[in-house]
Amino acid sequence: MANNLTAMVQAIERLGVVFIPENGGGAGVRLAKPGAKEMMEDGNAER
Repeated sequence: MANNLTAMVQAIERLGVVFIPENGGGAGVRLAKPGAKEMMEDGNAER
């Protein structure tokens, strides 16, 4: 069952959804900014 959940999360993330950890403010999701994936892959996520 964990493999199914992992596969689902990865598929959703590939479509541009970012899962936000709880960090005291509540868990959630948001849409990734355009180009964010490419910046993260290049190691330039700070832009």
